[in-house]
Amino acid sequence: RLKASAAKKLKLVAPYAGDRFQAILDGEPIATVGLGPGVDDPMAFTLPVKKGEHDLVLLAENMGRFAGGVRLGEKKGVYGHLWEPAAFKVAKPKVEQGDPIDPLAFIAPLWEHRVGDATHPDRVTWSFTHRRKSPLIITINEAPGRTLVLLNDEPITFIERGATERLSLDQETLKRGANTLQLALLPESVDAEAEAEAFVKAAPGSVEIIEAATCATEKAEWAFAKWESPAPSLFESISKAAMSQRRGPTWWRTTFTDAPTDRPVYLDATGLTKGRIVLNDQDLGRYFVATSDGKPVPPQSMVLLPAVWLEADRANELLVFDEHGGNPGKCKLVVGAPDTIEA
Repeated sequence: RLKASAAKKLKLVAPYAGDRFQAILDGEPIATVGLGPGVDDPMAFTLPVKKGEHDLVLLAENMGRFAGGVRLGEKKGVYGHLWEPAAFKVAKPKVEQGDPIDPLAFIAPLWEHRVGDATHPDRVTWSFTHRRKSPLIITINEAPGRTLVLLNDEPITFIERGATERLSLDQETLKRGANTLQLALLPESVDAEAEAEAFVKAAPGSVEIIEAATCATEKAEWAFAKWESPAPSLFESISKAAMSQRRGPTWWRTTFTDAPTDRPVYLDATGLTKGRIVLNDQDLGRYFVATSDGKPVPPQSMVLLPAVWLEADRANELLVFDEHGGNPGKCKLVVGAPDTIEA
């Protein structure tokens, strides 16, 4: 819950978001932030507020955690404040020499790492001065090689080739005054010099540095709501015409009978967007068939309803959680193999 002293449009960044999320202001969806089809921005969104109190809801999705690599144990959901960003001036990077570093001294285990491997001496180096207490947000987009990131000669993270990493450096991490940020390549190819030369050329364009100038939620009241299906008594009937008017996260509920258990049964998800399906209290899983504005997201458009979860002699309950409202009035059940489907 936020309180605005005047009407304004706040541009906010979410440096402490470990997942894609939807921002909803006073019940009205305003932005989808993160990665994948249908997002408005990877990290930022605009918050239009009038004078007075407002409810801001961030619906963060948990897409699971990495099962391997250097990002095991990463933070999830939204785990920190929202900030108003400001441009941060920093000089063009230079290439400086540094002692080779064995990344295993900083992080272990490290997959595909051979004994004796070390970073290349050439380090892409940014020098800057920061005297304020505000954090700096450093985004490394599609790292051009396996990269050890150093702040003031101390390793702070390791990034795999092609990965995108966002670092939030606060006053406990930064020095008050002069700082250096460096990217050091861990070569993979036989021709380490050629790989290092390409890395030095590509690395500057992959780094973006901004300042989290003002904490927009420092005085906000926070609350957490667990994601769970609502009680049956909370559902209400709705006409097909009204279905198309829904916006924002919505739970839909329906029942069907006479389900065949000797042939495949599919849910044609036409009209829905992105969400989750529960069949007879069994979590069937996620679907993503369209963006919030209805643009199709291939390849899947039908979801198989497992025969072992269907009841042939009584009503089957289908719960659908759609992140953007969707329109289940366009959905239908289909029976049969994909090439001989019967509606």
